[in-house]
Amino acid sequence: MKRFLPYLIIFLFIGKAYLVRSQSRTIDSLHKLLINSKEDISKVKILNQLGKDYFAAVDYKKAIGYYNDAKKLSASLNDTIYQLTSVTNLGDAYTAQGAYSAALHCYFDALDLMPESKKNSPELARLLSFISISYWRETELLKALEFQKKALAIYLKLGDRKGLAKSYNNLGIIYRSLGNYGYTLDYYFKAVEISKDMADIKTLMNTYNNIGYIYYVLNKYETASKYFSTSLKMAEEENDLAQVGIVLGNMGAISFRTNDYKTAEAYLLRALKISQDLNDEAGLQDINFDLYRVYQKTNKIEKAFLCYQEYIKARDILKNEEIEKETQIGEIKHEFEKEKLELKKDQEKRDAISKSEKKRQQQVIYAVSVCLIIVIFLSIFLYNRFKIAKAQKITIEHQKHLVDEKQKEILDSINYAKRIQESLFDNFDSVHKFFSDAFILNKPKDIVSGDFYWLNKKIMSKQISETESIVNELFFIAVCDSTGHGVPGGFMSLLNTAYLSEAVNEKNIYEPNKIFDYVRKRLINTMSKNNQKDGFDGVLMCFHKSFSFKNKTLVNTEIKLSYAAAYNAPVLVTNNNLNDLAANKMPVGYGERKEDFTLFKYDLAKDDIIYIFTDGYADQFGGPKGKKFMHKKQNSLFLSISNLPMNEQATALNSNFTEWKGNLGQVDDVLVIGIKI
Repeated sequence: MKRFLPYLIIFLFIGKAYLVRSQSRTIDSLHKLLINSKEDISKVKILNQLGKDYFAAVDYKKAIGYYNDAKKLSASLNDTIYQLTSVTNLGDAYTAQGAYSAALHCYFDALDLMPESKKNSPELARLLSFISISYWRETELLKALEFQKKALAIYLKLGDRKGLAKSYNNLGIIYRSLGNYGYTLDYYFKAVEISKDMADIKTLMNTYNNIGYIYYVLNKYETASKYFSTSLKMAEEENDLAQVGIVLGNMGAISFRTNDYKTAEAYLLRALKISQDLNDEAGLQDINFDLYRVYQKTNKIEKAFLCYQEYIKARDILKNEEIEKETQIGEIKHEFEKEKLELKKDQEKRDAISKSEKKRQQQVIYAVSVCLIIVIFLSIFLYNRFKIAKAQKITIEHQKHLVDEKQKEILDSINYAKRIQESLFDNFDSVHKFFSDAFILNKPKDIVSGDFYWLNKKIMSKQISETESIVNELFFIAVCDSTGHGVPGGFMSLLNTAYLSEAVNEKNIYEPNKIFDYVRKRLINTMSKNNQKDGFDGVLMCFHKSFSFKNKTLVNTEIKLSYAAAYNAPVLVTNNNLNDLAANKMPVGYGERKEDFTLFKYDLAKDDIIYIFTDGYADQFGGPKGKKFMHKKQNSLFLSISNLPMNEQATALNSNFTEWKGNLGQVDDVLVIGIKI
């Protein structure tokens, strides 16, 4: 139910300052006017109007082209007003296309062009909100928060209640992305209060849906249902089918989570009908997957199979659309960079002319400068020691300032490396679609981590006969500890995940032990030429689901586990008993032992729980005597919390770690993943 539950609305402001509207003229007539127009403001107006018409027709590429032409022409005419209009429109077109980095450049250009008379205006507040939205899309959440608060300050000063409602909603969404649900709800309720006074039904029904989602995340299902029901009633009264479908999906999620499968089926079937009517492929993908899970739980195998087929069909359509969109974004970025390069070349030409003029001036000044230098030298020579000491003090302070600046640059670089590392890690939410439930506890020692997890999935079909077929679904999950931590460990984690992906996606190796053998060979060839012991310890598991069909009807489902382990051994809890599984005592990388890794296999049962982890948790010093926590105590902790819901297990592990560590420093990266079959 990935599409419906976190349904976040960023409220874009439709109105723009200085826009030139010409709704009555068609695109064809505008093209004719453009051919005969002079290079003046009237042509800028025509170019902007063509951009708007193509934008409305969802032809963003042409819209970007005309907005770009309008921006260049207005700049050459030194008309700041229309240059501001054109560059803002261009930013909106980049945003609609998904090129948020290019949109940010445009919005900041618009900010520079904003006249002094508009410094505390609704136009400026909307522009700041656009910048915030673009940063949010780029997951630059703190910057998104900074600019949205600036927009909010202007709306508060102006008493603009409509702008306040939208800004409060945006702040709620940003805090939700930051995981601060307390602030999220505060801002949503502020938006509700203003929207009620203004009778803004659309904003109200969206905000109620967002509030319901937060309570759903907090496992307060009764409260969440109340707000979803209110949003649904408003959406039905407004005949907003898209919103009706979204809320029905949310209510189906609550019913599924509370094991009310009959009600969940009813809500999801209604939502499915709406998605079919609206040709909403994303909705069809997620609803069919949710119905597949409901029918699995209720043993309606044939319906489950049909829903799973529809889910695969919609997923493939969306993948193709995403590939096409990424291609278009790539073209836009190429054009954007090309334009920047042209501007740079023009600036270099102007700089060269300026440099030549300055050189002539310097020749005139040189003789005078020599005389002045002689005078200054004599004056410095006569300075007393007090002046010399003072100059030395200034030099020391300046050097300290340089050191502080360098330290800041280093920290900024490391934080940027952290964002790169996080973006390359797979989305852990995909685990929930394969297993009953799961959790992850990830606590890096430094800003970037040497511990990493890696996910991959493969689906393969095999036709046994005309009536019999088998679908094999392989889900790979690895939890590993790279050599070192901090920046070196972070680099190693990126290299290690790249080699794991290469083994599965390019070399088509599916046995965990052979994957480790392949990655070890790659690491030795690239990193260990001088017997350097760079690599990682860890566990790679392959969960194999096998679906047997006869006459297109699902007749049997099996799930098996195979894995490879380098030093770190997984833990299995089954029927309230804990089993320490086997592992090879050698790393994935250069080591004394060079034999192949062993393939371990295990048959799994429903409700079995598997814990895979690095050694950071057990190696942490703490407690009353400042000793290591140790693996034995860790296993006892796993067993004691195994009956809790998975999200509560993560909370319990984190609380225990914090309490054990006390005032001592964290000694290593910590990564623990729990999976319930």
